Amino acid sequence: MVNLNEFNITSLIEFPCHIFHKDKKGIFRECNDYLAKDAGFTKGSDLIGLTDFDLSWKNEAPVMRLHDQCVLTERKSLAVVEKGLVNEGTIKVSSYKMPLCCNGKIIGIFGIGFVYHRKDSLVGAINLTQRQMDCLYYLTTGMTAKEIAQRLTLSKRTVEDYIHTLKCKLKCNNKSELIQKALSYDFIRTKLFFTPLLSQIQFWCR
Repeated sequence: MVNLNEFNITSLIEFPCHIFHKDKKGIFRECNDYLAKDAGFTKGSDLIGLTDFDLSWKNEAPVMRLHDQCVLTERKSLAVVEKGLVNEGTIKVSSYKMPLCCNGKIIGIFGIGFVYHRKDSLVGAINLTQRQMDCLYYLTTGMTAKEIAQRLTLSKRTVEDYIHTLKCKLKCNNKSELIQKALSYDFIRTKLFFTPLLSQIQFWCR
């Protein structure tokens, strides 16, 4: 769980990913401008008081609400893939949702979402799967295929197949080129920044 008394979402307002705080009813209480713009608004403050059912991805809102309820009911973090309509088409977001507490009581959820598929964009055009995105991310952290396989509970051969597919999709000749290309994507750079932060958040919640 995240302690609201120890965490300020406004310090993360400029990062190119979805950052938000919803109450137990699913009403946005805080979010950053990046999320607001994907939802068709100008500033994060424009979403305050609204729910996912009021936004462009309202058709996917029941699934998002179910994920939120799982976090609240189980009182633990949840990693999910969510999708929705935005101005230029569709997006897929790898979201990490956590219970948000204040003075020892759960008051809602805190979430960080990394957009990894955006229709008509470069990332959207290559259409990465979740596993391919995971492998691409772990490659940028310096992991070998064997280490990635252990982290994802896959065989080394399967990970090598994913890496080969990534090279083809991204038109890279070797792993060095693949890593260089990966670092040009916002969702990779942002995740590299936020992974230590997520570890810190989990530490706060123990």
